[in-house]
Amino acid sequence: VVTNALDPGETNTVRINLRTTNNFGQDVYTNRAYGRAQGLAEPIQSEDVYAVTPRYSAGNIVFSDLNNDGNLDAGEHGIAGVHVFLYSVGVDGNIGGGDDVNAATAITDLNGRYVLETYEPGNYYVEISTIDFQSGGVLDGYSVQGDGAANANNDEDENLDHNLIFNSGYYRTGIFNLGENQEPIYEIGETSLIDENSNMTIDLAVIPPVFDIGNRVW
Repeated sequence: VVTNALDPGETNTVRINLRTTNNFGQDVYTNRAYGRAQGLAEPIQSEDVYAVTPRYSAGNIVFSDLNNDGNLDAGEHGIAGVHVFLYSVGVDGNIGGGDDVNAATAITDLNGRYVLETYEPGNYYVEISTIDFQSGGVLDGYSVQGDGAANANNDEDENLDHNLIFNSGYYRTGIFNLGENQEPIYEIGETSLIDENSNMTIDLAVIPPVFDIGNRVW
């Protein structure tokens, strides 16, 4: 409540801070505050101000790396039907520390593309379901590089590196950060309305199985 008197021509500003909960990305909040001042017949109303809550996303493609070089080369293709998860690393800041939180889940489309969305900035990693690598799974017989993954936070796109490693029985990326207006722009596969909040460089290369055919020539 503002109680001081104003001289003719003077102004005063009242700031009201609201803390919202259970937001979804791109929610719109409009400032429509009203008040009355002694001596004024008409109410005082706020300016037409609004805010849009941010949304963050990560993703791009799971692809068959035929020559095992970590790049999506000509003739190589994405893999449909792969289950992909986005995890927050939790308060300990480490992968697999027991407090990791599943923030989003997606299934790759016909081109192997995926998008994982979250409403909180922070440190994340992407994981492919181990079930997909089991017998009968969409990645049955596939493998990944054990120690050849690039830094997941370097924002390099699919023609430069890939981000998947096999570690402690899981198929995961390293840790990367999602922040407001901090993400790369104009990436291949970008679909977000706010490109600066979206990292579409988390490319996941898997190595297809090799089959031997032959017997004997005599």
